Amino acid sequence: MKLLKEGKIITNNISTPKLLGKMRGLMFAKKLEDEIILFENKRESRLKSALHSLFVFQRFDAIWINERDEVVDLREQIQPFVINITPKESAKRIIEAPNGFIKKNKIEVGDILELKK
Repeated sequence: MKLLKEGKIITNNISTPKLLGKMRGLMFAKKLEDEIILFENKRESRLKSALHSLFVFQRFDAIWINERDEVVDLREQIQPFVINITPKESAKRIIEAPNGFIKKNKIEVGDILELKK
């Protein structure tokens, strides 16, 4: 799977965890290098798109995307052990990415990020 911005591939190293992986996310995980983790909800929601960074021992970036592939919120350098990280708007997809991913790829709210197989 590939993640594209403005038709250009920004990564093709995407993991999509199953149920147990969704619950665990980055908890106790090794350091993200160039891999991103994609979570997908059945429908858009603020509450179901909320994250935490309990037992995550690294900083990371998070990107929330609606069903129209539009970035609706993003956070850079999320610190370990934050209890609640809720997006400003409802999202269908959540990306957890290595610290610096947003800055490196110049991602902003309103950008379109497409997923392609």
